[in-house]
Amino acid sequence: MKFSIPRLATACIVLAAVTAVGLSIKDRQTSPIPLLPQSAETSPTYSPSTSPQSAPPSESPSGEQAAQAKAGIVTAGGGTQGQPTLASAVNSPKPEASPTAAGQQPSSSAEDKPRGQAAVTPTPRPALKPSDIRYTDKVVMLMYHHISPNEEGVTITQERFAQQMQALEDASYRVISMEEYIGFMKENKPVPPNAVVITFDDGYESYYRFAYPEMKKHGFTGTNFVIVSYVDMPNPSLPYLTWDQIQEMKKDGFSFYSHTYNLHIKKSNGGKEPVPALTNRLWLDKENRLETEEEYRKRVKEDLLLAEQTLKEKLGNEQSILCFPFGAYNKTVLEIAREAGIQYYSTINDGINTQNGREFVRVHAGVPNMSADKLLAKLAKFSDTGKSR
Repeated sequence: MKFSIPRLATACIVLAAVTAVGLSIKDRQTSPIPLLPQSAETSPTYSPSTSPQSAPPSESPSGEQAAQAKAGIVTAGGGTQGQPTLASAVNSPKPEASPTAAGQQPSSSAEDKPRGQAAVTPTPRPALKPSDIRYTDKVVMLMYHHISPNEEGVTITQERFAQQMQALEDASYRVISMEEYIGFMKENKPVPPNAVVITFDDGYESYYRFAYPEMKKHGFTGTNFVIVSYVDMPNPSLPYLTWDQIQEMKKDGFSFYSHTYNLHIKKSNGGKEPVPALTNRLWLDKENRLETEEEYRKRVKEDLLLAEQTLKEKLGNEQSILCFPFGAYNKTVLEIAREAGIQYYSTINDGINTQNGREFVRVHAGVPNMSADKLLAKLAKFSDTGKSR
């Protein structure tokens, strides 16, 4: 067979082109595709319950100390200004072992903490049957403080808290936000039958790690009364919330109000025992005298105003609520709080709230002897009929 030189040259050019195309396709099939970085919008948010192996160390008050704190007679770590103490005013920190999975070591660094789980979408709840309705136009507030493996005083385990939340859902209680309750009082907005508000005091990090994801799992929300000056304060033995954690929870509908700026302490008034700084004139060591009434009122008002200002700047709070440290308050404190623009007050008194109250009463659910069944039995006493279903 004979080929002319022009035809042979043309064939070689075509063969080379086909070979080049084939190699290019092969390269594209085997080369890795570069991945785009995950954006903040698509990154999962932190949900602490899924990885408890780096739970913070904590301390727990004894039952006797908790009872004394409720009565307002326990010292607060020597009463030094700015020293964080547990809600029941334990005198010295007692770190405990962090709960870990077998063979795993606890970690305290920020990089080691789990940082993500998508928000849980609550299952729509069916309408209540008449037989499930226990009370209407009233609101029960539950009070908690701290969650830790060692139950004592005002500290309960994650398991107990989870059992209580499940019991509330199973028994057809309807958890509402603090803002919904205020709307009920201020604007006559309706609240569902069996309405419950979940509150925590003091602003411990365990709220973020354990309570927050558990409540989200059930479609619940909650309120934490934080000691504002303790937010972001390093305290390894009993960690407090950070502003980043608070702002993350705020985006999920959780709210945060004042437990004072820095008055969750007890100090001397010249007597034998330290007294709550919110409700008492204090002894001035340098001047060897008691505060005047004017000095006392000025100190308290400045503290309350600073707490409110900080919460408004950090979170955009529109409502002002004061939770009294140690549950201690009096007529003078209420007067000063009103002068500071605070209209609502959270106490540790037991009961159920109506539309007219400005001093909230609460059920102390965060104690070791409060099983889920006992909690339901206690709530049943607030039934309009006085009987459980």
